[in-house]
Amino acid sequence: MEKAIPKGSLYYVIFIYDFSGMHFISFLKFKSEAAGSFQELIHKIQGETGNLVRVLRTENGGEWSSHEFADWLNSKGIRHETSAPHTPEKDGVLEQGVRTVTEGIRSCLHNDQHSSEFFGEALTNSARTSS
Repeated sequence: MEKAIPKGSLYYVIFIYDFSGMHFISFLKFKSEAAGSFQELIHKIQGETGNLVRVLRTENGGEWSSHEFADWLNSKGIRHETSAPHTPEKDGVLEQGVRTVTEGIRSCLHNDQHSSEFFGEALTNSARTSS
């Protein structure tokens, strides 16, 4: 995001649950918070549905590569698959999800003649209504 949303987040991560097709958006102040956000989501999914998550697919970013996170994934029986570096076309489902969310919000903001400073707030509202 170009500017922080009111709670100070500069980044967001979108998780797509293939089983249901649901999109979950988490807001992050630092990229290093991504793994913790995933852990919270897993607890939520398992608690609400009883379903087990078996695979996490990510790009090859450093926010997913800590030994602590790898150990946690192993303890939960979750296989971590990574895409090849600099190949977003290999993860079309996620790229389409990101594109759909960001283009939709930018379109709404443009229609309402708001500046990009409201992008984070629009994304927040989108997350509340779409998840």
